[in-house]
Amino acid sequence: MVDAYMGEEVVLELVEEYVINGEHRFKLRMKGTNLVFNVSGDSLEDAVRKAVSIIKSLKLNGAAGI
Repeated sequence: MVDAYMGEEVVLELVEEYVINGEHRFKLRMKGTNLVFNVSGDSLEDAVRKAVSIIKSLKLNGAAGI
């Protein structure tokens, strides 16, 4: 499993990477939680940026002691 780190407090783990209907998708789990973000992206870095944006918009950064 590949760990992808973005920002100071958010740690995401790559759970799954796949292509469906020609769209590249990534499932990323927020470390220390059971929250999984299923996002599309051209690369892992792009997917991480999208997941972090979702996390920040939901104000989840810092959740579960992260």
